[in-house]
Amino acid sequence: MVFVVFRLVSDAEDRLFKNNILEPQISRVDLFNRIEHVTKIPIEYQEIKYRGDELPDSLHPLESINEFEELTVRHSQLSTWAALLDREAAFSQSHEQELKKSIHLDAKTLIENLVQSHQRCCRAFFSKVYGEKSKVTFDSREDGSRAGCICIVDDGSTICRFFIKTHHGAGDKSSHSQYDIDIKELFVYTFLEALKMGAEIQFISNELFSRWIIFLASREVPNFSTLEVLELTEPESVQRYSKSVVEMLCAYSILMLADHHTANMGFDSELNPYILDFFITGRRLTAVRDIHDGVRMSKIIK
Repeated sequence: MVFVVFRLVSDAEDRLFKNNILEPQISRVDLFNRIEHVTKIPIEYQEIKYRGDELPDSLHPLESINEFEELTVRHSQLSTWAALLDREAAFSQSHEQELKKSIHLDAKTLIENLVQSHQRCCRAFFSKVYGEKSKVTFDSREDGSRAGCICIVDDGSTICRFFIKTHHGAGDKSSHSQYDIDIKELFVYTFLEALKMGAEIQFISNELFSRWIIFLASREVPNFSTLEVLELTEPESVQRYSKSVVEMLCAYSILMLADHHTANMGFDSELNPYILDFFITGRRLTAVRDIHDGVRMSKIIK
């Protein structure tokens, strides 16, 4: 048994994962699985270097490894993402229209490649949920501040539509960086679903960068209309919804949520209320230890 360091390469600062105890005779498959477990990079996106060269084409590639040696791990899509950010920066700084047009076309190609990677993640996820024979297609969505799409799943007996978007921690459509997942946001979506005040929700690993970033998949609510639309199309009937609107506002208040406007709330044909979107306020919870820290802080305040 030896101690091995995994060096995760990023476009900013490398991250070291130390104290990985491995057998020098570890199989190639077990090594890939261990790296995925530690770095959250799926096997098909792993680029691994050992002693400055590509990992040897061997069933046991670490047979001669010494104590505390490093394996350099890189996500295969990292250069594409970095190139896209470079194009965005160049576009914003340029004042020449021809140059901006060229940068725009170049960035569009990169974005299309990234979108295809996003769709592969969703297709793999829904194929596991609904069966390998399910047909998974995609459509665009223009609304919302966060990147996403519409995913249509046909398993042969039913057709389901899901609205796919990133969590708030991933930033908006123009974000240059990615942040940790706020556990509170995932809890609230699940809690609202249990209350029958939120859509059926699925959490999908974003394998484009790593599984630290996820997609939120909300199943379409049949015959749903936002309160904003109802106010425009049926202004005389809005009074019928007042009690349910108060209930939704109470949920926003109790759960300490923001962004409670008419485009984020609505009803199905049976007048059941649904909260579509929200914004988490207060201190972020990115790990279980943050919850414990919050409990200790509340005791101090008391």
